[in-house]
Amino acid sequence: MLPFELVDKIIREASSNHSSATLRACALVCETWRAAARPYIFRKIKILDESQLATLETLIGTDPAVGVLIRELIIQPRTEQERTPSRWISRFPAVLPPHLNRLQTIQLVDLFDFGEYCNPDFFSAFSAFASVDQLILHHCALNLRLVYSCVSALPNIRHLHVGTMLPVPYILPDAPPQLHAPKLLSIKLNVGSMYPMALEEILEWMLGSSSKDYLRSASLTTRIVNATAVGNFIDELGGLLQHLELDFVRFSASEIEYDIMKADISLAKCTALRSLSFRGCNPTLPAFLAFLSEINSPYIRKLSLWATSSGADRAILPDFRVLVEQLDSRHLRGLEEVCFTYRGPLQRAFVLEKLQRDLPNVDSRGILRLVMT
Repeated sequence: MLPFELVDKIIREASSNHSSATLRACALVCETWRAAARPYIFRKIKILDESQLATLETLIGTDPAVGVLIRELIIQPRTEQERTPSRWISRFPAVLPPHLNRLQTIQLVDLFDFGEYCNPDFFSAFSAFASVDQLILHHCALNLRLVYSCVSALPNIRHLHVGTMLPVPYILPDAPPQLHAPKLLSIKLNVGSMYPMALEEILEWMLGSSSKDYLRSASLTTRIVNATAVGNFIDELGGLLQHLELDFVRFSASEIEYDIMKADISLAKCTALRSLSFRGCNPTLPAFLAFLSEINSPYIRKLSLWATSSGADRAILPDFRVLVEQLDSRHLRGLEEVCFTYRGPLQRAFVLEKLQRDLPNVDSRGILRLVMT
């Protein structure tokens, strides 16, 4: 018989490969394998319709140990083709919280609602998920007032991720309730191009909430239309932020958009940064060299940059030598890692060789890292 530690390692590997069929097969081997597999099988549960909600309700009612194992709950009530609210959405917070007392994350995906089912009773029941510290919303069609109410309903929420949003009206006569004062430690906002102004509205809500005094990490996908709002947000909270990721998205192919966004955004007040990441852009452009020159945090230890090329010709790669002056400067002397993420057709060896040749001091310090995507 294999030691339990080895069995757990095998099952953990199957879980990391996202193979639910393999996990279920592991659970059928014997009692030892079943005991090892169950936490991975039930760690993340997705509910797509009312029948699946009823099945989960029955399961956790007859086997309470299952509810204790669930760490992430995904509610996805519609498909891309459907554009109607789902009546059953009001049921899951009414029936699940007593059984999922170790739940950590709730994902709401493809949620479409005008407020008729996400109503005051919904938020009152939703607040019973007292163990949840992370809320993720993806591809939702919601009025932002409903988003704020979802966040404020969770008494111990600390992390918020808002993905692509589609604006819809709110039909109820009274504003939805905000039951608690959230104390968010981190936010990740990538609201998409269909409702780009949602980013500005959410940031304004954040600045007016109690999270303003607690936030330490922000990941913001920024477009030219909301660069001013992002700049104001960073100016206001720069002294608190320890981790900042900025993903710049252009509407056109013109690199001048980066210069326009840079005019609205400054990192000069980010005096507590421990890590800084730029995504979706060439870091050798003047706008990003200006960003690097503004870093004045004595605590910064990690810098993440983005590199891309569209062809197989190695000459297309940026000239990273323009980064030397900043990366070798006194204000970045404390860096422990400079990580480049490369997206393109070139092999890793070619890209790494280019980085090592252009940035010899960074390489000699042993802090250069390359990630391929």
